[in-house]
Amino acid sequence: IPAEAIMNRLVDAETGMEMTTSYRTKEEWAELKNQPIRCFFMGVEDAETSEGNPFRAASFISGEKVFVAGQKVLVDAVENLPVGQGVEITYLGDKKNQKGGRTLLFSVKRLKVSISEQLQAAEAEEGVTHE
Repeated sequence: IPAEAIMNRLVDAETGMEMTTSYRTKEEWAELKNQPIRCFFMGVEDAETSEGNPFRAASFISGEKVFVAGQKVLVDAVENLPVGQGVEITYLGDKKNQKGGRTLLFSVKRLKVSISEQLQAAEAEEGVTHE
């Protein structure tokens, strides 16, 4: 059982980033139109809609939350990046597609930072080596 002092620190601790993964919908993207979001790309996985239709979904971690996005233009832009790569995503709007639906458009820029670089730098500061 943790000591009382530790329990008090737990009670008084500041809340950090939301860790529950959520799917970012087209409505949520619309609220963020033209607002760049900086995050780390965490990979692409096969997923299914509630109707059982397959799609590819990309996972991201921003400073605020963990989110998944399945919009094709976005997934296509990031799927060949290394896991942990920093990216800046900007939702630009949508346009009518050939099937009569709407295609969401994004600008995706690779940032000159990755999680692996950050881990290596932190380990170097601490003198950690891998053998």
